[in-house]
Amino acid sequence: MGAIAATLAAAGERVSVFKPAVTGLDVVALHVFTERTVPNFFDQPQHGYPEFADRLLGRLLLPPSTRLTLGRGAADRAVLAAIDDEAADLVVLGWSQQLLPGRANVIRRLLVDSRIPILLLPTETAVAPAVSTSDRPEGLGDVVR
Repeated sequence: MGAIAATLAAAGERVSVFKPAVTGLDVVALHVFTERTVPNFFDQPQHGYPEFADRLLGRLLLPPSTRLTLGRGAADRAVLAAIDDEAADLVVLGWSQQLLPGRANVIRRLLVDSRIPILLLPTETAVAPAVSTSDRPEGLGDVVR
């Protein structure tokens, strides 16, 4: 299972427990693109965003009312910006539980700089060799408000 798929599975299973439809919980999934991963429609979302959002949200185990928002650049900065933009009360992130050099940089920054709680959910991804931050795909997090 890839890192993104593992994060989606971990977050979806746990967030669904809160029964957003019953509790009124607003769940926002944040997907962060890098220059390398940004799709062609990103500068004009009306041309491909609906299909992209449907496919991505279809892979999630999150409640149907989940809203998708997109970010670009460094995942830690995008999550911190989304916290403010969404007036979030909690951030839920999948984490491989690896603190080796070159790993968990986004987690470390968010734990230090976030003004709200961060819920780290263990994922079932295998340990991959450490890679430099510039070579690693950006993360995905769920912002809950």
